[in-house]
Amino acid sequence: MKKLQDKNLVLIFASDPFSIFNFRRDLIDRLIEKKFIVHLLAPSINETKVLVEFCKERDIDFTEYRMERYSLNPFSELKLLINLYKIIKTINPKILLSYTLKPNFYGLIVSTVLNIPHRITLITGLGEMFRSNSKSVLKSIFKFFYSWFLKKSDCIFFQNHDDRDKFLELKIISTNQNIKILPGSGVNLNFFNQRSLPSLDQTSFLMISRFLKDKGIIQYFEAAKEIKNNFQDVQFSLLGWEEKSSNSISKDLLDKIKTSNVINVLKRVEDVRAIIESCHVLVHPSFHEGMPRSVLEAMAIGRGIITTNAPGCRESIIDNYNGYMVDAGDSVQLYEAMKKFLIDPSLISKMSIKSRKLVEKKFDVIKVNNMLINEIIRLTNEKAV
Repeated sequence: MKKLQDKNLVLIFASDPFSIFNFRRDLIDRLIEKKFIVHLLAPSINETKVLVEFCKERDIDFTEYRMERYSLNPFSELKLLINLYKIIKTINPKILLSYTLKPNFYGLIVSTVLNIPHRITLITGLGEMFRSNSKSVLKSIFKFFYSWFLKKSDCIFFQNHDDRDKFLELKIISTNQNIKILPGSGVNLNFFNQRSLPSLDQTSFLMISRFLKDKGIIQYFEAAKEIKNNFQDVQFSLLGWEEKSSNSISKDLLDKIKTSNVINVLKRVEDVRAIIESCHVLVHPSFHEGMPRSVLEAMAIGRGIITTNAPGCRESIIDNYNGYMVDAGDSVQLYEAMKKFLIDPSLISKMSIKSRKLVEKKFDVIKVNNMLINEIIRLTNEKAV
């Protein structure tokens, strides 16, 4: 293991190892290029072969921890917090960069107690805790402590303006804090390079999502059934995976979708490029996002988009330019948006070109990572990139 007391040690703290590989590997490479030492902290890293290989190739140290993503059990969460304290104390980073709710919350608690010099917090989505209007003692306590510890963060990055405004409205953050808007995690435009469209003999729609209700899977299924009743030579695919959550769609509904002959359900893959390349239009009917990664990847490959006028989603495309926005939860509007591509197939190629132009202008991973690294370098008093 490297000398972990190095002044340029950055600890990246996450809740999903695959998200590190998929969303942060370009950032890690850029940090290494800038002479920072990177240490990863996430559950089940050894089970994520692509990330393990990535770390070996770059001589990156990592540490695993056990976490139940949706657990609210106070005893198991206290045990997790104590374990994280021991781990982070041993790693002794100079900079803690965390993202997603639990790593942000626990990371800020531990880094405050340990007096870690610099903390950067990425808010990649609100989560049910902040989206819901329901009230409870647990929720009030959590908001109080989250707000208090967020004040200890040197910089808070949001991925869209809606989430930032919601945190301001709830008084979790204040305008005198160092708050910035980051356009998602960015897309590597060389890795996700523009691909030619498949034959228009059969128009293909694709959705990529976890099997959660608020991702709009039910609306996608309903709209797809209606399209199938009115149009021929149309294909619908769903690339997704299950999660243990109260928000998950039921097993009965998932089985119904799989056996309906309406949607082709695909298994999760490490590299989605070939699957996106095989479609004409990506559909992302989510109720909320930080910034929808699948939309950005499809735009980079050059595909028209249908998404929702919902937080995060509305900032990912330009309505009537490279796709269409519909109201979240409205399968009829979703059907009408799909129908536009079927009635006028020329929209597919026109919006394909515009999607690539938009992602080059706004979501290039180089631009996104420079924003993060400039902040890290500013905090560590080094010369800015």
